[in-house]
Amino acid sequence: MARKTGSSGTASNGATISEESMEMWDDEAYDFTVNAGRVGTYKIRVSVTDWADQTAAKNASLAARQRETESKDNWEESMKDAQLCGDWAADLVEIARTQIGYQESEKDIRVDSEGKTQGYTRYGAWAGPAYAEWCAIFIGFCLHYAGVPETAFPWDASVQMWLSAAKEKGIFREPEGYEPQAGDVVFLRREGEKAAAHIGIVETAEGGEIGTIEGNANRAVARRNYAADSDRIAGYASMAAAEAIAQGQEAPQQETPAPEPAPAQTALTFRGTDGETVTAQLAPETELAVDLAGGAFVETPQIEWDYTDGRMFYAHPEQNFAVPDVAREGFEFDGWTLETDEKSLLTAQWQAEEEPVVF
Repeated sequence: MARKTGSSGTASNGATISEESMEMWDDEAYDFTVNAGRVGTYKIRVSVTDWADQTAAKNASLAARQRETESKDNWEESMKDAQLCGDWAADLVEIARTQIGYQESEKDIRVDSEGKTQGYTRYGAWAGPAYAEWCAIFIGFCLHYAGVPETAFPWDASVQMWLSAAKEKGIFREPEGYEPQAGDVVFLRREGEKAAAHIGIVETAEGGEIGTIEGNANRAVARRNYAADSDRIAGYASMAAAEAIAQGQEAPQQETPAPEPAPAQTALTFRGTDGETVTAQLAPETELAVDLAGGAFVETPQIEWDYTDGRMFYAHPEQNFAVPDVAREGFEFDGWTLETDEKSLLTAQWQAEEEPVVF
């Protein structure tokens, strides 16, 4: 059997706190023990070197923790001062307020397979996985103690699954055109992302701003504020809609804002070098620049044309115009302009000395 040399050490905050080396034979086991000294995450590195000086190494992270579990009696004690009135929205906010300031444990921790440290929470303990990500679980906890039936207001530990459940139930509301109410649940995006990844309870909604109570907000239950039109808001689950559906009533429908009227447009048809035509819809006051030899409009580069035959065609509902070659002797061509009169005529403009000339 080949003889090997093994070494093992642990480190906390970058400082090595213990290191040992020993000689071992194949299939021989060795127990390495270190006293952590304090709560935290420790990195362990084990390396093995054979007689040919070939080395293999492995790193791992382990948590030294101090148990800080709670019982049902403990977390229900935290809500003893809540004044519930039977209104789902008001009661949800009331329960959430009793939890403001609660923090994820920094002592009772675990390290997952990806090396991320996660602390114990009463919300995780209530739902099952005590060391889980808990922004959504926190709200599920509040819904439960506010007496909101899950059959009426479904929730999920996954924000995306919760959003899907809200849509299926008919209580999801798009942020555009919706006026959020206290007791709604708001789905939130992280900065620069498109999908909702966080969630909160609407506590206040006024003055173009919403105030929320959120779990796992920097590992605590805390208040936050957002502009009502913030890109961070991906939508809402309406508590009023949930109550109406539960009572067999028709849920209030979201008002869709009327689209702004589109500016009047004129259809312009251009003939290309091969005789094909292209039609574009252009609004009044659109400035069009051209290359005398042919090319594309500045604002609509997908439209191309050619001036080799000296003519350009413009289609109008009432009549057609054939514009002659823009290269007029003695004048400098400025470009095409779509005017704002009732007919929205396209005009070609040249410059002669100080006065513009319009064809």
